[in-house]
This record gives sequence, C-alpha cells and structure tokens, in this order.
Amino acid sequence: MAVGSKYIQVEMAGLGEAEIREILEQQGKFEAKIIRHVEIKDGSGTLEFGGNYDVTLDNGTITVNDEILQMNDTITIEGIEFQYTNLTGNTVALTGLAYTGDDIVKVFGDAQHSSVQPTDAGYRFSFQIMVDSDAASRFAKLTEKVPVDFSTDISRPGEYLKENIDLYLDDILVDSLRIGSGLKGTVETTISISGPGETQEEAINNMRNMQAVMESGALPTQLEIIKIDRISPTLGKEFMSTAILAIIFSIAVVSIVIFIRYRDVRIVIPIMMTSLSEVLIILGVASLINWTIDLAAIAGIIAAVGTGVDDQIIIADESSKKEKTMTSLKAKLANAFFIIFTAAFTTIAAMVPLLFMGAGALRGFALTTIIGVLIGVLITRPAFGRVIKEIKEGN
Repeated sequence: MAVGSKYIQVEMAGLGEAEIREILEQQGKFEAKIIRHVEIKDGSGTLEFGGNYDVTLDNGTITVNDEILQMNDTITIEGIEFQYTNLTGNTVALTGLAYTGDDIVKVFGDAQHSSVQPTDAGYRFSFQIMVDSDAASRFAKLTEKVPVDFSTDISRPGEYLKENIDLYLDDILVDSLRIGSGLKGTVETTISISGPGETQEEAINNMRNMQAVMESGALPTQLEIIKIDRISPTLGKEFMSTAILAIIFSIAVVSIVIFIRYRDVRIVIPIMMTSLSEVLIILGVASLINWTIDLAAIAGIIAAVGTGVDDQIIIADESSKKEKTMTSLKAKLANAFFIIFTAAFTTIAAMVPLLFMGAGALRGFALTTIIGVLIGVLITRPAFGRVIKEIKEGN
C-alpha cells in the first residue's frame, strides 16, 4: 500500500527477513532469450530466421539487414529484438528475445505443475508457466531453423536443439535450459522453468522467489528498503486466538438478544450452531485456497456471519407469520429465501469492485465476505431453513 508519495508499505506472511529483502531488492525483470550463432566465412554469413539475412563482419562491427551494430547494440527483425552479444573467432552471437515477464499469463505453483528433484549436484526445481500467443509465436520463429544436436557427447543424440533458452532475472543469467527437438518451430504456450539449489530447502526457496517475481511482474524501478519489521509467530498466534474468541463472543451476544426476542431455545441453538458452522467452513475454504487470514479477512468473516444472522432472523420471522395470505410454511420459507438471495447478490455485487480493484487488505475483506455469503446462501441458510421447517411442523 502507498504511504505518502515516496514510500510503499509491503506486508508478507510466512517469509523471513532475508527472503523478503531478496524479493524486494530485485526489480523483477524476467527475460528468456535464445542465441542464434552465425558462422562468418570470408567476412560474411547468413542468419537463418524466417527469411535469410546477410551478416557481414568488419573489425568487430557487424552489419545485419543493412544496419550497423556495435557490441550490445540491438536490432528488430520480423518483430523480434536481437542483441549483438558476442564474437568468438568467426562466430557471431545474436541473442533473440523470446519471452518477457509481460508475456506471462499464469504461473503454476501446484504439485501437478511444479517439483523439486535431487540431482548429482544437489537439487533442481521446476515449474510451469503459461505465456500468451504472441510470445509463443516468437519462440516458434526463433527455433524454426535451429539445427538439431546429433553430437555423440550427449546421452540421446537428436533429442535437443543446438541452442539453449537462457533465463535472465534483472539481466543476470539464472539458468540455461536445453530445448527439446520436438519443440522446434512449434507454438507452445506452456513452458517449464527450472533452476538449481544446493539443498532441497534452497531449491524450494529459489523456486518460490522466482514464482513470486513472475506473478507480480517487473517493478518500474528499483526499490530502496528503509526498514523491515517482523511480527513473531507467537504474536500472530495470540492475535488469531483473540480474533476467534471475538467472533465466538459476538455470536454468543447475538444469541442472547435473539433469545430475548423469541423466547425459544429451539430457534436460538440452531442460529448459534449455523453461525459457528459458517465460520468453520469459511476457514476451511480459506485454507484450501491458501488464503492468509489477516485482520481484513477476519473483518470479512464477521461481516459474512453478521449477514448470516440477519438472514436466519428473516427465515425465523417469515416462518412465524400468521397472515391469512400465507397458507403454507413452504410459501413462507420461499418468500424468506427470495429476500435472502436478493440481499446476497447485492452484497456480492458490492464486493466485486474491491476484489479486483482494491489493495491487498481490501481484497482480503472482499474475498472472505464473498466466500462467506456464498457459503451462507448455498449451504447454511438452506440447512437452517430445513431445521426451522422441522421445528414448526413438529408443533
């Protein structure tokens, strides 16, 4: 969240100071590049890329497509940016930009799409990302005319291309991956990212850091860290215990007020049990989707439970009406649920803008409120309505 015009306050859960510092000090500029080597004979060579492009070499300076390039200069060919990165003997290295962080559509972090495996040198992590169709087309163009590696010094000749795809984070090479020959010239939107780690814990941390950078995207500038404050797990545990007690206490107080209104424990007890069940289900869903329960989320839970109590009172009141026009309990409950569903959809509609446009705390409040309301109208309200029906019909 913004604090004034110069400062940004960042909150992260479950990370140590060193991990937070490492993530924030990175600008987060991710790039994947493929080098195209051009052999120079008698002062000239050919870049085979889409069409063929003449490359001439003169005293360390090259000319590509009639454009003169010094070392580290860039040129755009068929919509792809190339950089003149190296000259070794008579071989010119032109590095093509395949992907950037802006091309990433989704970063997969589930067990099906990510793993950490032991290797001879330690451990190696891998996870998948999805890129947009434009980036996939660039990859296809860059690999279309890359020759297959049939050398005898690899375990399975013909399995890979001769060029690798190099992964850069903030202009630092973090890994170089071989490209399977089956991907040659193909438009592939799902790709695998991998990297090393001396220990399993280090590999997992490296994977999480890279996933976090890719999910958040590149910062427009570098950040200077002014201060890091740490809230210990002990304080967090005490805070959570106090918050849960506050929720239970609020439910108990509301139940006393409801008892004064109806003078019937058969109505009060189901309301209490339904509200507690709603809290447990919300916490279960939050755990399932790995959502952090912070102060804003707890406020959302209280708001959802509060609307739940309102809805249960509506059900109880409607079922207790003795109007002549209400000839059946079923009709009374149907009228109550019409009011409940209308109010629920109104609440959800009010939360949607906060969910997509709000800051982190507002998103937490909006998400837990929406989850709570949906759990209420789909699970706990119908269950409470059934209980009230049994109570009334038992009379």
